Amino acid sequence: MKLVVYNKMNALPFGQKSKERTIRFNQSNGVIYISRFLAKEMELKDGDKIIFANDEESKKDWFIGKTNDEYGFVLHSSKAGVRVQSKFICNSVLNATKTNCNATFLVAKEATEYNGNNFFKIITSSPFITIPRKHPTNKKLK
Repeated sequence: MKLVVYNKMNALPFGQKSKERTIRFNQSNGVIYISRFLAKEMELKDGDKIIFANDEESKKDWFIGKTNDEYGFVLHSSKAGVRVQSKFICNSVLNATKTNCNATFLVAKEATEYNGNNFFKIITSSPFITIPRKHPTNKKLK
């Protein structure tokens, strides 16, 4: 017999372990969730701005970076970290990875500098797919 023992360390859903650097794209509402741990490492907080970048030579390569640019996406706090809304970015990332529903990705630990900004690569090669929940209808029973 070979048992797998589950406890609080290995039974948490993907992206909820305390030291996972993750970003989740919700295709249905366009919200991008940045995990608390990734936000802490990138020094992101409520009101900060981020930008996304895509490599023209490799369309599957996406990056995220903090910016002071007035046109950056403004972050909002949530219980699990910070979030921003952009249906365009969600669809672009998910389409590039051929993912047709919500997905969570790990983010690289080391930043890449480009034009004065530090960008962290979103590891799109192995997404964790999340099937959207169907909300029960409020139909009355006869």
